[in-house]
Amino acid sequence: MIAEGDKVVCRFSTSGTQKGVLGGIPPTNKLVRNRGMLIYRIAEGKVVEHWEILDMLGVMQQLGLVPQPGNTSK
Repeated sequence: MIAEGDKVVCRFSTSGTQKGVLGGIPPTNKLVRNRGMLIYRIAEGKVVEHWEILDMLGVMQQLGLVPQPGNTSK
């Protein structure tokens, strides 16, 4: 976590097993790892804006819903 001026940036990593429905996708029981970043703008002690960066393509690839680059097998 880094704070500078009116911004706070948090970099994070997560992992978990998809055991429930995710955006209409039935459970795959596959382990998924993801990294991301959150950026907050603070004004008068409150979060007034935020932005999120997530690798959802990577998540979909790990779940087997989107082919990995270079994998042309069907």
